[in-house]
Amino acid sequence: MELMKKLTSLIASLVCASSAQAALILDFDFSGVAGDSLFDPDTFELTDVDTKDANLDLLVGLNAFEPSVLNSTTAGGAASNDWNLVNWGGSVSATVGDAVAGNRFISFTIQAASGYMLNLDGATISYTAYRNGSGAPEKFATLAVVGGGGFSAADQLDAGIDTPFGTPGSGSTGSGNTETWSDTFTGAEWDGVTESIEVRLYGWDGTGNMHFSDVKIDGAEVVLVPETSISMMIGLAGLGLIIRRRRV
Repeated sequence: MELMKKLTSLIASLVCASSAQAALILDFDFSGVAGDSLFDPDTFELTDVDTKDANLDLLVGLNAFEPSVLNSTTAGGAASNDWNLVNWGGSVSATVGDAVAGNRFISFTIQAASGYMLNLDGATISYTAYRNGSGAPEKFATLAVVGGGGFSAADQLDAGIDTPFGTPGSGSTGSGNTETWSDTFTGAEWDGVTESIEVRLYGWDGTGNMHFSDVKIDGAEVVLVPETSISMMIGLAGLGLIIRRRRV
């Protein structure tokens, strides 16, 4: 009995040592940005982040689709302190499926460092932005894919949501109507992820400018992958309980 108590205590301490508190693990904050020097001139990829978990790898920074087509910049005028996405839609789209087919998105790709895994179930990805002009997109959806591959409307975090998110939709425009909205990773499949995750925000139902000042993932964990020794100890503990019950 005493041996079982010690073994259980050891397992608990090892498990706790490999865990972490849900926290802000990634934050692209454009506050104070006055030029486009943070972006690669060919891809507009933002690799400089305000916050990033030490055990999270940023494989591809925040970037825009087809930069040769999309005039994305942080320089000048109203674009100070934000990321101005010009001509977001390219053409008026009616559904998220149209946006996916037209490759109208911003994205980034993350992965837990070697020996670590991502726990995202219940975590949120949020955006702070405003619409510049009545032609700007009114509807948005976050899509995420594990391990690479193609995207489809079925990859929405909140599947089936084809409605505007707060003030960025419904015709409101201008910096005075800056709004923060979010999507949630939901389901056990988002826990224990060791592969890469590409996250995309698609916009549709409009063609004008969007000004983003913040994109972040909060309420997530980057934790150690359980060691084989821990799994063995758990197995031994279970075996010990079985033996003890048989003796009783």
